[in-house]
Amino acid sequence: MLYKADAFARYAAFLFFIKDISNKNSFLKGGEKMDIYINNLEKMLDELKHLKSEYDKELSHSPQGSLHRIVRTTEADKGVIVTYIWAVKTEEGKILRRGVTKDTVFIRRMARKAYLKKALRIIERDIEVVERAVRRFRPLSSND
Repeated sequence: MLYKADAFARYAAFLFFIKDISNKNSFLKGGEKMDIYINNLEKMLDELKHLKSEYDKELSHSPQGSLHRIVRTTEADKGVIVTYIWAVKTEEGKILRRGVTKDTVFIRRMARKAYLKKALRIIERDIEVVERAVRRFRPLSSND
């Protein structure tokens, strides 16, 4: 759901932004409006690149390995037991597994790592889309 909610919010904000610019600057000529659109797209692109670099930096300091959640029901359906397992591959190629259920700080760090990975995929795609939009909206010069 992270992707759909974020994508919808960005799209809605973009549409609102374009409508807002069009209403405020109705006295501007078409070329001047286009300059405003391009400038704002370039600002959006800079913000996305800055956010990507921050997330990359944070991800580089995150713990190695992956976190796995195991959910089991108890006898007679009295409840569920949730167990967290941390798995990491050693230099020899072996996979080590450790139970980390009681280490809530580590679990949060690993959950943050998973979030950052998903967010980076979305941000990278958004950067491509905004770069494409900037290229398409940029007016052609006599050299092009």
